[in-house]
Amino acid sequence: MSISSTVRRIQDIMRKDPGVDGDAQRVAQLAWIIFLKVFDSYEQSAGTSVLPSALQWSTWTKEHHDVTGDRLIRFVNDHLFPGLRSLKPSSDRATLVSQAFQETTNYMRSGSLLREVIGLLEREVDFDPSGARFVIGDIYEKMLGDLQSAGNAGEFYTPRPIVDFAVEMVNPKAGERFLDFACGVGGFLVSGLKRMSEGTSPGSAAFRRALLGVSGVEKKALPHFLCITNLLLHGLDRPGAVSLDNLLTRQIHSFSSGDKVDVICTNPPFGGAEEEAVYQKFPDGLRSRETADLFVLLMMHLLRDGGRAAVVLPDGFLFGAGAKARIRQLLLSTCDVHTIVRIPKGAFNPYTGIATNILFLTKGRPTDHVWYYEHKYPVGQGSYSKTRPLRAEEFDPIRRWWTDRQETESAWLVERKALEACSLNLDQRNPFVERKRKINPTARVRKYHRLREDISQKCQSLRTALVDSFATDRLPILLDHLELMVSDSVGISSLRELVLSLAMSGHVKSGGPAIGEWPGELLAIDSVSPKTRSGLPKHWRVMRLDQLGEIVGGSTPSASDESNFAEEGGVPWLTPSDLYGHRSKWIDRGRRNLTQKGLSSCSAKVIPKGSVLFSTRAPIGYVAMAANPLSTNQGFKSVVPKVKEMSEFIYYFLLAERKLIESRASGTTFKEVPSRDMRAITVPVPPLVEQQTIVATLDRLMALCDDLEIAANESRSEHAALIENLAGYVGAR
Repeated sequence: MSISSTVRRIQDIMRKDPGVDGDAQRVAQLAWIIFLKVFDSYEQSAGTSVLPSALQWSTWTKEHHDVTGDRLIRFVNDHLFPGLRSLKPSSDRATLVSQAFQETTNYMRSGSLLREVIGLLEREVDFDPSGARFVIGDIYEKMLGDLQSAGNAGEFYTPRPIVDFAVEMVNPKAGERFLDFACGVGGFLVSGLKRMSEGTSPGSAAFRRALLGVSGVEKKALPHFLCITNLLLHGLDRPGAVSLDNLLTRQIHSFSSGDKVDVICTNPPFGGAEEEAVYQKFPDGLRSRETADLFVLLMMHLLRDGGRAAVVLPDGFLFGAGAKARIRQLLLSTCDVHTIVRIPKGAFNPYTGIATNILFLTKGRPTDHVWYYEHKYPVGQGSYSKTRPLRAEEFDPIRRWWTDRQETESAWLVERKALEACSLNLDQRNPFVERKRKINPTARVRKYHRLREDISQKCQSLRTALVDSFATDRLPILLDHLELMVSDSVGISSLRELVLSLAMSGHVKSGGPAIGEWPGELLAIDSVSPKTRSGLPKHWRVMRLDQLGEIVGGSTPSASDESNFAEEGGVPWLTPSDLYGHRSKWIDRGRRNLTQKGLSSCSAKVIPKGSVLFSTRAPIGYVAMAANPLSTNQGFKSVVPKVKEMSEFIYYFLLAERKLIESRASGTTFKEVPSRDMRAITVPVPPLVEQQTIVATLDRLMALCDDLEIAANESRSEHAALIENLAGYVGAR
């Protein structure tokens, strides 16, 4: 069940309680309940607790299972809350809990209803850290929808793709100070922490160093409480890491050099207004009532020279007059605003439909020129919505452009002189779009029709290949609806999954080789009961994955010791992030290599060419084959086949089964597929010659799917451009 649905059911239960008055109290009630559940999960993973046994979630929610009504409410009000508030500051965790509950209230009066809420949360919400930020964010997003005043106050939930892209581009490193002074539920902080601690192990000195660099400020109690919860899930239990405060209320010149930071990533509230006592604290001529403007001034002041920032701002900041114009002038004089990524309307739906921008800058040198990149809606999509939101992969073209900047239909350069000629107006429109809109569309119409004909031909080639490849009564239905299925990337992805499923269940046309053609290494192994895999050809066998090959984990050397890593040479070392967006079957290296010292200092092993890599730890399900000897971190459990000729069959099997394998993941600190579960995966195994037929068939069909996807994407892109061209050409006449 979705988070939104679960939160709605919990709030429906709370509406029956006479002590909870309105949405604000309902979400505050849910916040402290969530915190205690998350804190208990965190302590279980740590192996120790700072709470007395009676106050631990896993104790009182279980031991009082039969206790409802007044007895449960008396326990919460008279024992639980007082006990949490009065915890002695014996550790950071104890201090964190004590501070969090000083101003927290239990509004519920019905113990039976409170018991229902606890039971529902226990059954339906998983706070595993690998997806915890998403869960917390989803809960907060639902809460914002319930608090009708949230949008009017300028408080918006920042889409995860924007958060992760912004943090990735400023690239915070361990040892740097990372700040979000309007942090909400902590999305930027968690993303920054993940980036700064990449390649480290929880509990290591390098991981603790990253934790010490992260800090945030949030002025509202509810998101502050949820932010503490969110960071706790990711290992940050330092009291004061996130302050309940509003830095705008301080005199801007009261900040000392010790307050300056290396990196700021933030989405300051826009649309909200500050009271006079707040904006009067800023220098004359720069005073603005709008919250976002004041946060830009604060950002300039808190960044050290050489510091980097990514800040999300509305279009109005780019062209506004008065104080906004003077703030822009100061910004461009003291910072190098090197890149502005323009986000189209609707990315923040349902809170606001206005267009936004991500400004990337470096403090300490003036702006000489600005690169603009116009992020466009996906092909065939004219807006964003709850069911069609902004997706992470949409930023991939910008990532590729970032390190090799050239003017394109989406990117353009504006010199400082051109900005000065229009009073430093940063609202610079895409010149390529304006030119294209006035071009006669006749040639574009012909091109679009050629692309559609190409897609029809590719569909026919795929249809013929499917008929030649599979023997199943399910095929006619697929063939009848093939063009509909390949109409978008989601459909083509589903088609790939279906093709893999048919191949791995014995439907590839084959001559049925004899048993004698089994490799000797496998003939000596007893099969698993065929009941674990029903519907297979009778001559196939069923084996455990560890019978087919050795399951090899990985490891990470100390990230704080630079001698563990090689700039050139060394042993290629991969993490799951190296497979993000990787489409090829083979991979030869990641972003980093290990020296022999680094390899010897940890438990990582060099696995041979042909080994099959499978990511089993956040994110789960990336699959590739080693093109040469290499090593991995602990995010993989790789298969080194006993029979090297089986490598590609095992690759396709894991590709087909990755969703099922992911469903077996567990864990409290990180969601992960345990080694024992990986070893116990059952594999349908045909004779070797038949395996080779299946691999050749899948190679051919996957290549056809790839070609079709490229053509379909180009056609959708050309269709969108054609519509725009037609409208612009007719309108310009």
